[in-house]
Amino acid sequence: MQSKIPDGLEFISDPYLNYIFPSLPKSVRKAHMTEPPKVRQNIVEEDQESLKKCTWGTQRIQRFINRYICIFRKKHFNGREMFLSQLEDVARENGVKLPTRDEMREKSDVPKKRLTCQLVDENSRKVGTYKYYWAGSNYVAYIPGENKYNGERELHKRTRWDDLFDFHYAEYRKKYKRAELRDPIVRDMLEVQLEKLFYEGYDYDDKKETETCPEFIQRKMYNSSAAYSGRKRRFYRKKDQIQWTAWWTITYSDDKFKNEQQFRKRLLNKFRNLAVRKYWRIMGVFEHGEENGRLHFHGFFYIPEGQQVGEIEDRKNYSEKNHQWHFFKANTEFERDFGINEYEDISEAMSADSKAMADYTYKMLRYMEKGEKVFYSRHIPTEFEGRFRENDMLMFFNITCKRKMKRYIVRPDIMCRTETKIIRKQSVEEQEVIDIGLVDENAI
Repeated sequence: MQSKIPDGLEFISDPYLNYIFPSLPKSVRKAHMTEPPKVRQNIVEEDQESLKKCTWGTQRIQRFINRYICIFRKKHFNGREMFLSQLEDVARENGVKLPTRDEMREKSDVPKKRLTCQLVDENSRKVGTYKYYWAGSNYVAYIPGENKYNGERELHKRTRWDDLFDFHYAEYRKKYKRAELRDPIVRDMLEVQLEKLFYEGYDYDDKKETETCPEFIQRKMYNSSAAYSGRKRRFYRKKDQIQWTAWWTITYSDDKFKNEQQFRKRLLNKFRNLAVRKYWRIMGVFEHGEENGRLHFHGFFYIPEGQQVGEIEDRKNYSEKNHQWHFFKANTEFERDFGINEYEDISEAMSADSKAMADYTYKMLRYMEKGEKVFYSRHIPTEFEGRFRENDMLMFFNITCKRKMKRYIVRPDIMCRTETKIIRKQSVEEQEVIDIGLVDENAI
């Protein structure tokens, strides 16, 4: 008997999951057991003799070998052979076992499974503390500490090379958009330019430093991408937990402020006061306009009923560029204190059109890619905490990237979502009838 698998997830029978999670009953484990796939021996497995000579950590060795394989499998580009020869020299000096070129040309017949799923045991009554959040289509939960990384972490002290990299990488960020920096060709070109600059311009010495210049550049570029991914994930989490009511654009006015810095400071202070006194929720970002370069603030707003300030009135403005009138709504108090502002009520649009939020989200992400930091007011959660039984979950799944991350899908019938919170309908100690939609109504 299987329950409906939520949209976006694919059920995959994986024998390794039954071994890792033995809490499933034997009948379920046998039903999902399949013949284990013949997995080719990992070509990056380190030789024991080489590990004795090498003083690097396991994580650094793995990253070094992965970098070598990645460069080898890429299409030919300028500097490819130079990169490979440099890495081979470093490997020989430090006793690192690299895979042969014939091994790297081989392709595994077994595809990698990034997502594997299993149903949760319906008879289990075990209670635990979970953290949960709304992921756009499902309530997703996890056990705090269950996915903690227990392996070796490589620590690096900050040096002057980090400052130099941050300065030059910021200059490239102004030249290229975030989407362009994700292009492998652009990243390879940027990596070559930075290495050449550090070698020739700043006399970077591989033997005196703790890591070679290619390793340093690659690590810093990876950390930059990972940091942006973390900010982006945090943005999505916070955005999805609140039911926003307005989209607001507030533009800098030369008549009311001496400079942009004063505008930023006064506007953010206004938001902080409204968050405390009127219980507003605000998340947004500053951006310079592409047409005239004028600074303005875009953001989502949750304004509780009866907590609005000023009045919302109709306004119109004639565009010299488009030669037409632009009609919009403005808040009188913000108009008095800050100047031109465009207020848009999105509460009805969200309920009528499921794609409306995606359009506003795309705008915010586009501004984030320009390097601006997102402003979050108080009390915007990324997740909530509560107690659940194991049979409160429909299924669990594993997302595999570098390591497995276990997540659970919560039964939607036991959850209640308000405008600013997501809570459990009943206490976990209360006795309740368990119904996850498996009974056929026609059979009753």
